[in-house]
Amino acid sequence: MLEDSDIYPNSVNFFSLIISFILMMLGYIYEADILGFSGAALFLYAGLVLFFLSSRSLLRHIAFSFYEIVCDISLLVFIILNWFLQRQFGFVEVFEIDKSYITTITLFLVATLLPKITEGIDFSGLTKLYVNIVFINALIVLVEFVLMLFSIPVKVFPWQFFLTRPSGIFMEPSYYGQFSILLPFISKDIFSKSRTKILIIILSLISTFSLFCFLSLFLLVLRITFETTNTKNKLILISLLIILVSFSLLIFIQDPVGISVNLPGLERVEKFIALFSTKNQDLTQDLSTFYRVFSGLYVIRYESLDRLMLGYGPGDNGVIATNYKGRAYRHEITSWHFINGLSASILGFGLPLYIVLSLYLLSKVGLLRFLPLFLVTLADAKSLAHPFFVFLFFVSVILKEQKFHFLAK
Repeated sequence: MLEDSDIYPNSVNFFSLIISFILMMLGYIYEADILGFSGAALFLYAGLVLFFLSSRSLLRHIAFSFYEIVCDISLLVFIILNWFLQRQFGFVEVFEIDKSYITTITLFLVATLLPKITEGIDFSGLTKLYVNIVFINALIVLVEFVLMLFSIPVKVFPWQFFLTRPSGIFMEPSYYGQFSILLPFISKDIFSKSRTKILIIILSLISTFSLFCFLSLFLLVLRITFETTNTKNKLILISLLIILVSFSLLIFIQDPVGISVNLPGLERVEKFIALFSTKNQDLTQDLSTFYRVFSGLYVIRYESLDRLMLGYGPGDNGVIATNYKGRAYRHEITSWHFINGLSASILGFGLPLYIVLSLYLLSKVGLLRFLPLFLVTLADAKSLAHPFFVFLFFVSVILKEQKFHFLAK
């Protein structure tokens, strides 16, 4: 451990840290391929290189215990061995496997080095930057929402995917929800000083009609509820939380202002049961979040044990679906490309590596901060080998080292 745990970066280094953080988050804005790599990956690599260069004085003084060395080297060897085996026996194209493992080793390096760096430097400035970026985006989202109510096109930025839901600077509302999902885990000091910003952010999350934004909203209101000491106010907030969840479900059902969002209802539960009991159910017409969550379980359910252990070779959900050659060949699996990040990680890496890598990441940030990362892989297509996940893990580690009492009474 570093001797001084309260080192503040000088102005030059702090400016570099800000630039590195902004570079990493640009992947949420520009994801198109550049030279065969996704824009998100290249921005991530560039940001991390600048970050570690800015922290090189601390890197020289990092010390690892014997236990840490054994664990870290064992995991790295496991990752490289899996990489080699999947290049030989995996289904996914070798180039896709190589790109995914480059990102995976990047994730490993962040998990190994960043907690050590945070022991010797104060990153509260980056936390404030994170809050301000979310706040600025919230203002843009609210402006877009007002324009949408008056039937004015809301595609403010050329890289945005949808015209029907506000997303601010991000490509789509779900990206805004993912980016803000760690906001409830900022330090108590910064959280208490950002009440006005938090209120505006809450309003913006409501206006997006996005599953991920409502998930972030739920965690945010839950944080406020736990930090409220007055019993009466706490009950009011809990009631508000219930109302918000109910209202969210009502919005999905009523399909307001032409926004089409599917609600996983009873008929989807029945289809899901049929999905495990018969091979004659066609699911290609329904692109609901429900099937995004559960379609991968269908593949896992009918896959052979040896293939589950080895994995297909990591890639995004589309790559895994395209290269699916399991025992239960399904047209909708190969044409649908709608497998969530959790299933993509298990099927891509193989179950053993997925479990070991997840436990390693969990040990670095703790259960409370690993939960939102897990929810990202559960509800969306971002696997552990995706640059977005690496960025969110980076932010999670930064937040972990600051004073934080989520369950304070």
